[in-house]
Amino acid sequence: MATDNKQPHEYPYPSWYHSLHAYSRASDDLRRQAELMRQRGKAIRIESDALAKYYQLDVNNRLRDRIQCNREFVHMLRDLLNAIISVTQTLGDIKIQADQFLANLNDAMTVNVESLTHRDTRRDGDYVLDDVQEHLRREAQLQKEIRDELQGIIDDAVVHLKALVAIRREAEEAIANKKETIEIDVGVHNANEKSANIGFKPFRTRNVSNYLELQTYEDLFRDLLSRGEECVAKARALCEQLYDALNRATNRLRQKAEDVSQRLRRRIFETSSALRELRYQQVELERMKEKLLMDIAEWQSSRASKVAQQKLSETRTEERTKRPGLENAKDAVYYGLNEEHSHLVEVIDALDEQIVKAREQLQMVEDRLGEVCERMRVLNRSLAVDRQVFGLRCRL
Repeated sequence: MATDNKQPHEYPYPSWYHSLHAYSRASDDLRRQAELMRQRGKAIRIESDALAKYYQLDVNNRLRDRIQCNREFVHMLRDLLNAIISVTQTLGDIKIQADQFLANLNDAMTVNVESLTHRDTRRDGDYVLDDVQEHLRREAQLQKEIRDELQGIIDDAVVHLKALVAIRREAEEAIANKKETIEIDVGVHNANEKSANIGFKPFRTRNVSNYLELQTYEDLFRDLLSRGEECVAKARALCEQLYDALNRATNRLRQKAEDVSQRLRRRIFETSSALRELRYQQVELERMKEKLLMDIAEWQSSRASKVAQQKLSETRTEERTKRPGLENAKDAVYYGLNEEHSHLVEVIDALDEQIVKAREQLQMVEDRLGEVCERMRVLNRSLAVDRQVFGLRCRL
């Protein structure tokens, strides 16, 4: 071992001063170097502690700002969600009212078709295009226009309701994501060196699949807010449009129904008045017919008596021609019999002429009575149809 540690040659022995100075200088340098290292380490420790506290405080401040920003976003999203829920409920209620109105409108259209069908059963001279028929057809046209208009608005409302549901789901998902983000940020803010789950995370800066830049994310969020506000505004406008359309349609249909009912009541009144007049004419014509029949019978009886008187006069005149010789003269009796015969012939001719005229007049009265009865039958049929139509329209 001594052989292995032995130097290859001997060094000269230095003086004690040089040896002491060398050791002293080396020790001083070493102590100075160690002190510098201690001071540097102390400075590094102080700086690192200060920077650590500063960075933690800065990160916590940023976290507070981010948490406050997210809470404001959640507040805005909740306001938007409440507005969406409110306008969705309102639009849904108005849509239900519109659907019920369309159902009632379909019933009204059925009543209109039945009314036109019943009025088409009129026959003969009463099958005319009157004001009731015109107003019924105008009412049918108005009902079709209102149905098409409301159906178009309801279709738009259904499409917009789907858009509102989609926006609502996006808002609910965004609120849930914001709440989860707030919980995570609050947990990160409250975490310290002594918290659980503290350790090395080598993949802390990795980019996940749905990673977005902050500006892009805020742009998407603002786009969601703008789309939601636009959708809510459009839904409110659609609610007002549908509500106004319902009120306008209700007023127009009510006014048209009142017009038709008024025309129908007037038609029924006119028909009833015409029937009363025709009944009066029927009674008077029947009375006139009875009077004519009585007069004809009386005139025929009078003619028969006058014919018998004529035969008597002719017989008496012929018997006087049998007088003998000069007794067969034209005396006062002869002229009296001739005057009587002439008067009877004139009376019989006058009675025959009057009987012929009376029979002609009786035939005219009977014809007129038949026309009146036929007209009454037609008007009774029309009156029954109009009353049925009026009863049908009571369902409106």
